[in-house]
Amino acid sequence: MVKSLNKFVSLFNSGILQTKRRIQVENTSVNRSILNLLLNRGYVLNYEILSSQIIEVYQNFTYSQLKLSAFGKSSNTFVSCHKLKSFVNSGRTFVVATPEGYMFSDLALINGLGGTIIFEVKFILLTIWLL
Repeated sequence: MVKSLNKFVSLFNSGILQTKRRIQVENTSVNRSILNLLLNRGYVLNYEILSSQIIEVYQNFTYSQLKLSAFGKSSNTFVSCHKLKSFVNSGRTFVVATPEGYMFSDLALINGLGGTIIFEVKFILLTIWLL
């Protein structure tokens, strides 16, 4: 699962940096769950299952400064609901694998759930220098 998620994050970020309208990722249940979360928040426009092995993702360039980022030194960074609260209060957003499925950190907190952090959703700020 970790290798598949790392590949998903890499392809997603690469597609955004290269301003690709569409990217293709592996068709796994985890990737479909993550894509549903991103779709529901508007971070992707849509996705289409092309085959039993491929999903095509339609990028939303309204969020062109979006980046998915691995969290922690290991792939099994478990956080309690209390720790998740401190992350959410500091403005950070994570995708968390909870006992009730994958969800964003704010929803996990509302539901009183902790879980394993899958990755962080970051927005990159661009600085423009005027001379």
